[in-house]
Amino acid sequence: MRSSFTTPTVKAKELVPWALYPQGQRNKLSAEECKTCFPFRDNLNQAVCLWKGNITHLQVDGIMNAANEGLCAGGGICGAIHSAAGPELSEACMKIGSAPVRCRTGETVITPGFSLQARYVLHTVGPTCEDAEKLQSCYSSTLNVAAESGLCTVALCCLSTGIFGYPLVNATHVALDTVRCWLQANPGKLDRIIFTVFTSEEQKVYEQMMVSYFPRQDEPQPYQMPSVKVMEIVPWALYPKSAVASADIAESMFPSSTHKTMSSEDRKPRFPFRDNLNQAVCLWKGNITHLQVDAS
Repeated sequence: MRSSFTTPTVKAKELVPWALYPQGQRNKLSAEECKTCFPFRDNLNQAVCLWKGNITHLQVDGIMNAANEGLCAGGGICGAIHSAAGPELSEACMKIGSAPVRCRTGETVITPGFSLQARYVLHTVGPTCEDAEKLQSCYSSTLNVAAESGLCTVALCCLSTGIFGYPLVNATHVALDTVRCWLQANPGKLDRIIFTVFTSEEQKVYEQMMVSYFPRQDEPQPYQMPSVKVMEIVPWALYPKSAVASADIAESMFPSSTHKTMSSEDRKPRFPFRDNLNQAVCLWKGNITHLQVDAS
């Protein structure tokens, strides 16, 4: 007598959080290679997991589906999810929006999971080219819809890295950065986010890169970008006299009561002295990305 096949079940609570991910399985980066500005946060490391396996086996509140704009059953992850969920999933998808575009690129819609281990499916349409903004929108909209729908545990997949050809390393950067920023901006809205990988290559890339976005105490702390506060920069009114010779054009535009301009005819002051204006402008040499200002 033939026995019916039972789909393996992997419960979210059984997965090891990144905070406890086996030391030997983490590909560590040096402090120089960890060039992100994310500090150690144990609560965030407890909230994310890295798991290799079939996403349809996860018993979670919701799983991400790499959908197409028509929400039709396709190949890859999408085909596997539709196959495991049964025909009811396609029927539910066909009731969303109208053909041919039922869900636009970068957006997410939710349906029941039907025969899946997961209660819901979060269908998101990834970009068909290397578009970081659209890919970021996929991950953030998936998390937003999950939280708004009352879900607590969500499994994400490697989006657009298959037939759409998005480079795996670049896509992983977007996924990790988006999730880290979302968790910081939405504390307590989701209990567990699972980065689900299927191939050994995907697993290796995530292991190498997660130490930058979710550093642990026993790992090199990430590179801290220098920060220069605007209030620390000397206003033009107090700019050192010895340096004015190299800034004589600025002196002709913002003349002061103490600085002497060059004697050349084309460098004579064009505007009268106004101390309030000289207090409002600065001359600073450095990397503009290091400035802590409202906009650059």
